[in-house]
Amino acid sequence: MSKPGRSLRSKSEPERAGSLLSKVLSSLGYAAKVKEYELVAQWSEIVGEPIASKTHAVRVSDQKLFVQVESAVWRQELVFHKPALLERINQFAQKPVIKDIIFV
Repeated sequence: MSKPGRSLRSKSEPERAGSLLSKVLSSLGYAAKVKEYELVAQWSEIVGEPIASKTHAVRVSDQKLFVQVESAVWRQELVFHKPALLERINQFAQKPVIKDIIFV
């Protein structure tokens, strides 16, 4: 029997902090922004070392990822790979977050 003034706790496992934080951010409308920042921060992991060594993800604005590219030759090459890169980015995010990539 429980002591007066104490609430009964569920016997299930406590909710993980990451899961709880995710729910709070979603309810406040910040979950998409967090995903966008995560994509910029994880750019090299998403695209791999060969592309990451020639590029740098800068920011996300209006579901567009802006990526700084080392040269015009690399920029042209990446334009050809844009559909595959978009797919890889959104798979990493586990939902469609980015609709376009702007190579600058």
